Amino acid sequence: MTAGNKLAGEMEEGVIVPAKEFEKLTKMPILVIFGDNISEKPSEIFNVDVWRIARQRALDFVDAVNRRGGDATFVSLPEMGIKGNTHAAFADLNNLEIAAQLEDWLSKKGLSGSEAPHSGPAPAAVVPDFPLVKRR
Repeated sequence: MTAGNKLAGEMEEGVIVPAKEFEKLTKMPILVIFGDNISEKPSEIFNVDVWRIARQRALDFVDAVNRRGGDATFVSLPEMGIKGNTHAAFADLNNLEIAAQLEDWLSKKGLSGSEAPHSGPAPAAVVPDFPLVKRR
């Protein structure tokens, strides 16, 4: 992929993963979400080019997982009509709308847990670090 910013190109360079390791990613559903304002052409501006390259890498990743029989989904929020999101969609003002999209995806994959919500971790047993003595 052509980089407009040399450092961005170096930081977003693809990584070769052994096939045996990559195959593990085909055993679980994967969701990748991207917001808007991502450039479509190379830029000399570092952050602009990083996000452009990262988006393309994400699309390539989803394609690679799916070609190997996996279940990866790429969601472009602006293509769904959801605009104004940064790279931290859960911190944006429309975070409840983003959470609803995630909840819907989890439910479709049978992963929502809403039918049997997790009650949280069991309380830790208190183990004293000193010997107990019975007082008279």
